[in-house]
Parts: sequence; structure tokens; C-alpha cells
Amino acid sequence: MKIKTLNTRQLCVEKVTIVTFFFLYIPSILCQITVDSACTVASPQVILMDSLDEKRLEVQLSTSETLIYHIVADTSLCSFRYIKLTNYPGSKWLENQELVGYDYWSSLDSVVLNLDKAKTSSSINHDVLTGRIYTFSDHWLHPPRSDYFRILELNAFPYYKIGLNQWNFSLEINNHEHWSDERWVVWEGTIESESKYSVVGSAKYLVGGVELPCYKIQASTTINGIGETSSIFLYHLKYGFVYMSFTTINGEVIEMSMI
Repeated sequence: MKIKTLNTRQLCVEKVTIVTFFFLYIPSILCQITVDSACTVASPQVILMDSLDEKRLEVQLSTSETLIYHIVADTSLCSFRYIKLTNYPGSKWLENQELVGYDYWSSLDSVVLNLDKAKTSSSINHDVLTGRIYTFSDHWLHPPRSDYFRILELNAFPYYKIGLNQWNFSLEINNHEHWSDERWVVWEGTIESESKYSVVGSAKYLVGGVELPCYKIQASTTINGIGETSSIFLYHLKYGFVYMSFTTINGEVIEMSMI
């Protein structure tokens, strides 16, 4: 996969080997998730506000190394219902990316068990290792892209450019990296996607009885010779992307909501 950006730094993606270990920190507020809360997980309540409050446009680097997402997907091909995203601030993944890890589960019981084990672990052990860019001007994240989530390679990635209302992002996608699949679309060679992002307003994301003020970002993606996809993101200045909705190349919807 080769990434190209417009009006921003170039991202170089290549395979590397992780040789450094980091201690995993899990905020106590997330460790308090209980199995009983499985009955209360629901789609996010989004309330559009009139306009962006520019005074809130302050850059805060995330202090939340571990986030849990509930998955809702209108496809039988996705058996996972929860994803854990673990950030490693200050780590080195690629030339300009920090390391992140994804883990997948089908039940909240498994999530809680894994959180308890991770508190005493000093090694990196995740289902998937990938990267993110988190600077004072850009917050860019690889979404989950393994198993059925490989289809998200054809959607706009979660991305927020601090202080801008619109920006673009282009991506070259090589077929030899197994992104094409007969379950959604097959192609030969390399294709290019062009994503256009817009901050369309602000919203409140309700989680655990707390309203988080967020920026609502919409993105449309055109893939030459293939088709179009769309995405919606809610971005919070501390927690990052608390809600992600992907309408995929085959018209299905995958939603990921922070709990």
C-alpha cells in the first residue's frame, strides 16, 4: 500500500519488525467496565449543535491509551462485536507513525478478561499491529483492516486536520496486498482512492452518562474504476475518534462506537 496526501506530509508505509517493548497503560475508568454493562450498550446518541465553537479548537494529545468500541454491522460476514484499540504514544512504527494495536472479540466478557490480563503485561501482544499519526496538526488513524475489515481499505480512514474545515487524502491500493476480495470487489494491479473530508458541524456523543463535545466529519471516497464509499466520524479532542461509521463498497454499514 502506498499513501499520497494533498497539502500534507507524505506517509511512507512499509513492513517493519518491532524490536522495542513498551509498558501498557490502561486508564482506570476503562478498567471499570463490567459484564453487566453489556445490556446497556447501544448506538450513540448524536445531537447536532448549531455551529462549531472555535474557542474549543485547542490541541490536546490523547491521554487515553486504550479504547473499547462496540461494533454494529449489517452483514453476517462480521462475527466480532467489540474492538480494543491500544495506542502507544511516543513509539516508533514507521517513519512518521506511532504504533497502535487492535484486538477483536465477540463478547464483552472477553474484553474485560483481556483488560485484566493486560494490566500486568509488559509485552506487545495484539491481533493486529498498525500505525497512526498524532501531531499538533494531524490526527490520522489506520482503521481495523484484517479479516472482513479488509474492506475498509476502500473507505476514508479516520482523519482530522486541526483547524481546517475541508481537506483531501489520496491512497494507492495494491492488489497484491490482498485488499481485493470476491466478497466485495476484485481488481488487477494498483488503484487509487481520493477522499474528501468536511467538518459539517459539531455533535455531542453520549457515553456512560457523559456528553462529549465532538466535531462531526463526513468523508466521501471515489475509487477509480471501482466505485464510491462514504464515512462519518465524531472526533473528540481528548479521546480522538469516538464514533466511526463506514458505508462500504458493497453498500453495507459498519459502525464502531466507543463505550
